[in-house]
Amino acid sequence: MLLRNFVLLTLIMMTASCGYHLRQPIELPEQFKTLYVQGASGALRKEIKKAVRTSSAILVSTPEEAGMVLNIIEDHLRHNVLSLGSTGKATEYELYYLLTFELLDAEGGIVMPRETIELSRDYFDDQSGDTVLGKADEANTIRQEMYKQAVRNLFDRARISFRKLSE
Repeated sequence: MLLRNFVLLTLIMMTASCGYHLRQPIELPEQFKTLYVQGASGALRKEIKKAVRTSSAILVSTPEEAGMVLNIIEDHLRHNVLSLGSTGKATEYELYYLLTFELLDAEGGIVMPRETIELSRDYFDDQSGDTVLGKADEANTIRQEMYKQAVRNLFDRARISFRKLSE
């Protein structure tokens, strides 16, 4: 009993000391409290809406209502084959995502110049087993996670840019 409690306490302390913490909602700068998004794909727009929903900001439907305009210049997801199996079918893929954006104020002036976020993920897709449907779900999950990471990076860069402007 004493040994079990010691092991349990040790595991709890190791988990607490490893730096693990729950992901907090995205903190948006005051300028982002009313945001208009133009030029985003449906998947990117969906992730931006989710991120904004967990913060104190709101998405507006016209640029005239916005304090800030997020102008998406390029939003492109590419699917590349990395390796082929012995039958000649693709077994490993790379997902490559490119997002180029800029931030404009309500009058159309550039607040944050053009920035680019590039992400890539590799995954193995063996079509020979019973997991074909599972592999399709895995690819979709990877895509969604890439969009989430891109949105987090976008807002982090904006926050840093605004912090530099206010200094």
